[in-house]
Amino acid sequence: MRHPAGLFLFGLLLATTACERSAPPIRHFPEVRCERNDCRTRLDDQVIVLRFLAPPNALRPFDFEVVMPGLADGAVVRTAFIMPGMEMGRNVYRLQPAGAGRFTARAILPLCTRGRRDWQAVVTIEDATGVREARFAFVVGGGA
Repeated sequence: MRHPAGLFLFGLLLATTACERSAPPIRHFPEVRCERNDCRTRLDDQVIVLRFLAPPNALRPFDFEVVMPGLADGAVVRTAFIMPGMEMGRNVYRLQPAGAGRFTARAILPLCTRGRRDWQAVVTIEDATGVREARFAFVVGGGA
């Protein structure tokens, strides 16, 4: 029997080395409160726009897009819709490229049984230059 303790320690060393690799830092854009269907935030020379193509309403599908000038179609763009302080299920959408730094999706949000209508859209953009995140606070209309 070869040194099982030595193999265990070698495996443990490999595992901790792999765990030490950190994910690339996320650049956080300033949070914005959306007063209209076209919301934007800026960090340095980069702009992220969240645009609702129709006012979002609970229980009704709505189209939206994320625009970041210069963003390549190969980027991964996701939007998670959350209600701060309230568990509303998993509402995460992967957007599809639409050209010229535009990514689109259709979403549907649940109706809060407590009557709340405040949401946040957390937009995450991943590409070769890194990861960026922007938060947009907004209010939905009533249910269907």
